[in-house]
Amino acid sequence: MRLIKKLITSSQKDSFLFLISLLCLILGLILGFLFNLKQSDITTQEVYIPDSAIKLFTNNISAMGNIAIGFFSFGIISIILLISNGVFIGLTVSEKLSSGTSILEIIIKILPHGIFEIPAIIASGVIGLKSMQLLIRILFSEKKFSEEFVTMVKDIFVLLIVVIFLTITSSIIEIYITP
Repeated sequence: MRLIKKLITSSQKDSFLFLISLLCLILGLILGFLFNLKQSDITTQEVYIPDSAIKLFTNNISAMGNIAIGFFSFGIISIILLISNGVFIGLTVSEKLSSGTSILEIIIKILPHGIFEIPAIIASGVIGLKSMQLLIRILFSEKKFSEEFVTMVKDIFVLLIVVIFLTITSSIIEIYITP
């Protein structure tokens, strides 16, 4: 119960970071979609598709970890990876549409696991952006660095648990429900 309360207060406090992460992902999605529409003769490369939920979880948690590691670059790496993940999604959707797959079929294949995976990507972006938030709070807050730092570590811990849970759920659904 304390974890849920912490998540709610953390998400309210980090709503601006969630918005930045979401906007980066959407920007990438739009760029990927538009780029593929202009380059309709692009041949798509083979993409590694894991054959078990554990392999998919490992692959996805690695990607989420890379986004979160942007923490050490004050969010720059996180922003780049959020945009590139969005580009990949946009390219994939655009490619499927251009190959004749209906929008309904694309939604049916993405939505069941995407409702878990996309929030995990966004939450990973929030973790990556936390260092910039910490820097701003230290500069403009009257709280001590140690207080701000401890609060940030607790928030990151809660977000990591959420990312792991969402990624596990997404992996199971993607392998067993929407292959």
